[in-house]
Amino acid sequence: MTNAEQIAVFGELADDADLLTVWEEQVLESDGSIAFRNLNPTTGKMEYMCDGKPCNDAIIKLLEDPENDPYQNIKADSSKTGEVYGTVNFKRGIFVFKTNRPVAPGKKPDVGSECGNVSTVSAHMKLIKEIGELSARYARTTMGLQTEVLEGARTFKKNSNKVCMLTDLALRMLDSMGTNGKRWFYRPISTIKTGHRGLLRK
Repeated sequence: MTNAEQIAVFGELADDADLLTVWEEQVLESDGSIAFRNLNPTTGKMEYMCDGKPCNDAIIKLLEDPENDPYQNIKADSSKTGEVYGTVNFKRGIFVFKTNRPVAPGKKPDVGSECGNVSTVSAHMKLIKEIGELSARYARTTMGLQTEVLEGARTFKKNSNKVCMLTDLALRMLDSMGTNGKRWFYRPISTIKTGHRGLLRK
């Protein structure tokens, strides 16, 4: 969905309790003001909407105060993330999925590896099997990401796009389960707040 479409949906379904986790990092409240925010992949900047209109600078400043924004000081390092984790970041006007390895606390996150840029299926398969092993270790389930399933008689026809999608979903699942008390996936706003760099158009 485009940013405009997300804003429109939020305007209609903001009170739907079942969608609270969907809006979690995008909705902020301060002194009665409720804002919906999105990361613009073209500018690389956060955009805040209040009652369907851009929020004024004073409200944005209040909303970004760490007391109101739980994502303002989040980290992505070896003390907070799993051994491999996913991010969604902007690149020349679009969002792309990347995989990352955690850095030591106090260091800036690495740029990460854009999944779609790795055309060798074997490299993707090695990573997805590692994720299956991590899931088995920490969550007591391989999620079906072991060799006998991935390369068995009923395996899916492998290509880099399909394995990227599987990697994305597996890391999201580990994150949603709170596996090992760590983070395994960061959506766009969390990705930026943790210091991962995007790429603007030249």
